[in-house]
Amino acid sequence: MFDFEYKYDSHEIHSIYPYPAKFPPTVPYQLLKNFSKEGDTVFDPFCGSGTTLVEGLLYNCNVIGNDINPIALLISEIKITNYNLEDFKISDNYIDVLLHNYEIKKELINPTYFKNIEHWFQENVRYELDLIKEIIYQIDNNKIQKLWELVFSNIIIEVSNQESDTRYAAINKNLKDGYTIELFIKKYFSTKNILLRWKFKESLKRRLYSEDSRNIISIKDNSVDIIITSPPYANTYDYYLYHKHRMNWLGFDVNKTKNAEIGSRNEFSSKKRPIEKWEEDIFLFTKEMKRVIKPEGHICIVIGDSVVNKNFFDAYKAYKKIAVDLGLNLIYHTSVSLSKNTKKFNHKFRTKMDKKEHLIILQKEK
Repeated sequence: MFDFEYKYDSHEIHSIYPYPAKFPPTVPYQLLKNFSKEGDTVFDPFCGSGTTLVEGLLYNCNVIGNDINPIALLISEIKITNYNLEDFKISDNYIDVLLHNYEIKKELINPTYFKNIEHWFQENVRYELDLIKEIIYQIDNNKIQKLWELVFSNIIIEVSNQESDTRYAAINKNLKDGYTIELFIKKYFSTKNILLRWKFKESLKRRLYSEDSRNIISIKDNSVDIIITSPPYANTYDYYLYHKHRMNWLGFDVNKTKNAEIGSRNEFSSKKRPIEKWEEDIFLFTKEMKRVIKPEGHICIVIGDSVVNKNFFDAYKAYKKIAVDLGLNLIYHTSVSLSKNTKKFNHKFRTKMDKKEHLIILQKEK
């Protein structure tokens, strides 16, 4: 029924923005082929960079995404929005404005400030990022403004002093004057070229929310045909940290996102929460999925084993119990070793324990 190693020629839209630990397009592709039909409503309560949403639209389904990370929602929104030549005629004009304003006096720019900004960003880089932000604020077309925010966010780590997306250490990059502007324009046009080759049916409905996955008030009972998602693995990743600089520059509340994450390393390694906290969160999340899924609908979950306080946690075993407790039928399960992981986690998150990644499919009764 499902093959973790299945080769799928995915669309380039999936690669317009880097995102940590995302599952490959082959996952929703195969699940949609097995359990869905055109016109269905597909829901991903942890939509991340929108992989499930894109594949759902490709399959001519209506899609709903949810995520508490504002950068995730920004990426997803751009990916599921149709852009055309008329949009870019408007947008390209602002590139001309950006180039024209490059020599503007620095004292005329309203500087961004957040804690340790001088540590993470060179002075010339800060000026050029602020200049781009000034242009973004001038854009009165929401569709174009969101696109510029995406490109702006996409260059933040490369022009920062941060070593890499997954290496949170400061190094001296000695970036020359003008590099940040050049990189933004280069990234803008590469993103533009992909978006112009990309179009969904306009009739398909798209909705995005930023709500607690344990209480998604915007979705009605029994309204979703299929759920395809991957909840955060316990004690494995801090999504807020990956996007911290991006959120700071775009004015999002980092602490709000940090505190709202479930399963984070911050929660289990730093705050030393017991694994029972994650089990409770996942139970409540799954209970909410049972509420919104239609009778006989499928809840497809990719989840990995974890190590919390040096104790191994079997995610599949936990979900078997959750299924029983909630009266959901566990109709399918398959696993693959995380050493062959399709999610490219940093090696420091792995252990000698044989952690596995599981595909678990639950079904709601009539």
